[in-house]
Amino acid sequence: MAEETVALSNLGSYGVDSFIGIVPPPASTILSVGNAFNTVVPGQGGFKARKILSLTLAVDHRIIDYFYAAEFLCHVKKRLEMPQELI
Repeated sequence: MAEETVALSNLGSYGVDSFIGIVPPPASTILSVGNAFNTVVPGQGGFKARKILSLTLAVDHRIIDYFYAAEFLCHVKKRLEMPQELI
């Protein structure tokens, strides 16, 4: 049986904006990805069009401390904001 640490659920491809996944055994965490949509945000003296999506992280707190979960989610957010750094 395959062991996994982080499960990924993407209901965004079905048009769901935001949701909270339930951690499936044997995973300890599930990252839920919502629909990406265009919006206008303030930036450098004006406004810019940006794609926004929701990420929700649910963890089994018997296995992972909330601090490490928050750190992981911040890491994912930074990588998505600057994908050129992945190359």
